[in-house]
Amino acid sequence: CSYWDKRIIMQDDTSGGGKITMTGEDGENRLVLDLCTMSLDDWAQDIQRHLSTVLQSSIVGLFDTPYPLLASQVLDLTTKLRATPPIVAMTERDAAGWAKSRSRNHNLMLCKKEYSYEALGASEFDILGCVERANGSVMGANEDDKVKVLHFWDVFEYRSRFEEVGSEFRKGLELQMEHHQRVYRPISDYTPNFFGSPTLSESQHSPTPNTTKVTITDKQVAYDIQRLVLLQKGNGVPSESVSRTQTTLLRKKHYRKPLSCR
Repeated sequence: CSYWDKRIIMQDDTSGGGKITMTGEDGENRLVLDLCTMSLDDWAQDIQRHLSTVLQSSIVGLFDTPYPLLASQVLDLTTKLRATPPIVAMTERDAAGWAKSRSRNHNLMLCKKEYSYEALGASEFDILGCVERANGSVMGANEDDKVKVLHFWDVFEYRSRFEEVGSEFRKGLELQMEHHQRVYRPISDYTPNFFGSPTLSESQHSPTPNTTKVTITDKQVAYDIQRLVLLQKGNGVPSESVSRTQTTLLRKKHYRKPLSCR
């Protein structure tokens, strides 16, 4: 934001070995620059309006970013705005493995450590919770009889995948994932593990059990999610009727496309 007057911002440039370079303003960068002048409260209200608009539409499912990062608000608004209860699908991940992959392969927009859940740091989850904690930290802190107005970049930070990752940062990601799983796993209707669930198998040639991993395919996940949507949790539709409907749908090319994302 210090480059606002010059209309230039910092962004990744993979051609430069992953170093941060300067680039001129374009349509996408303009959105980033706008966050320099938009108050945090205005931004949070825009997010809430977006969610309300989406959830009042005829859309069937919400997948991937940003919706898992707004899970609490999505579920709350769903119960208020939709007649059908939500179906929650959540992929199982090993927290340490996820943190390593996430920090190495993705650019991240994170809640700053001081505003993250229990100040654990490195949080992508609970975006509006981050906003609430940040606003709470400045309540009553008057400057010239005015409450400090927070902006987006006062509370969130950008981290390039090319930046060196320390153990504290990675541990923060891991702890936040563990917390996210503790909160949402109990209310999930479907929790597939793409990376394999450990199972014990006994061999007649070995006195001790062997640990193997059972993986799940995209095709199976697509089938399972279709079935969950068709059954619609307790609507009284017989399972054999659902099976017939699925068979009809799966004959159509459009419905054979995998619904999963990793």
